[in-house]
Amino acid sequence: MELDPKVVTALILFVAVVVFTVLALVGWRSRRRAQAGVPTPLTPPAGPEPTDRWDDVHYVATSEAARPLERITVPPLAYRGRAELALVESGLAVRVRGADPFLIPADAIVAVDGVTATIDRVVERGGLSAVRWRLGGDAPDAVEVETTFRIVDRDDRERFRDRLDALVSIAPPEENR
Repeated sequence: MELDPKVVTALILFVAVVVFTVLALVGWRSRRRAQAGVPTPLTPPAGPEPTDRWDDVHYVATSEAARPLERITVPPLAYRGRAELALVESGLAVRVRGADPFLIPADAIVAVDGVTATIDRVVERGGLSAVRWRLGGDAPDAVEVETTFRIVDRDDRERFRDRLDALVSIAPPEENR
């Protein structure tokens, strides 16, 4: 009995898809185990209205500052998506669709910069906004990370960077490293 070449091709493609899916899942689980000691980010506090907000934002990734090609897999930092950013007294509140909100504390922010590329995104020069901060604050297991956002509107992007720069400059000097 001879198999139709179309059936053979379909079977080969099916097996390849299954193998690649299994390898991706194994790799993701392995990365999550390796990052088991990475702290979970804080939840934004309930309180007064934000002083500024940005709604047309893409949360791109959070990676270790020392390993920019390795995405942090700790929820809610693991997956990219549409996001809303709000500047609150205690820092930057981030709400990615489908994930719990998290806070980048003002006293944990190290730097804010415009970048062109990150893990899986390349845009025009300075088109991404990177916030370098200490996940875990001053705890012994704290990790310096870089969280990247794509704010589509250029004026909004500049306002975001200016507002975060101002927030970082008013943080207590001993906290602002």
